[in-house]
Amino acid sequence: MGMIPYPELPSAAAPNSILRSANKYDSMRILSLIIALQAFGLNFASAQKFGYIDSNFILNKMPEYAKAQNEIDQLSASWQKEIEEMQKKVEGLYSAFQAEQVLLTEAMKQERLDEIKKKETELKDYHRNSLSLCRIKSLMPRRR
Repeated sequence: MGMIPYPELPSAAAPNSILRSANKYDSMRILSLIIALQAFGLNFASAQKFGYIDSNFILNKMPEYAKAQNEIDQLSASWQKEIEEMQKKVEGLYSAFQAEQVLLTEAMKQERLDEIKKKETELKDYHRNSLSLCRIKSLMPRRR
């Protein structure tokens, strides 16, 4: 049996020539990539355009919007009036309770306090519901 022949190793000059040719192609690829990015990057940047819309101008030209806005304003004013009336009733109940407190028994005091708390809860619920509906109004652009 003989020895297995090994392939010949390239000379010292051969690997350098391979590296030099690989570097040429890599540098050309990188250069062409940079040029392509610059060319396409500039086109993409110029394609972006911004515009502004004056929504108040558009909405003011619509008679339906003005009608809806007036209805919302009227509802808001009526809700505010109702809330103020309910608040006055609660304050009246509390001031009457304060004036009659000395004359009332413990059961009557507790009954009146429960009634006042119930009215306050109703007022808070009504106020919360009307505010949630008024938020819709605040989302609509205001007329100028």
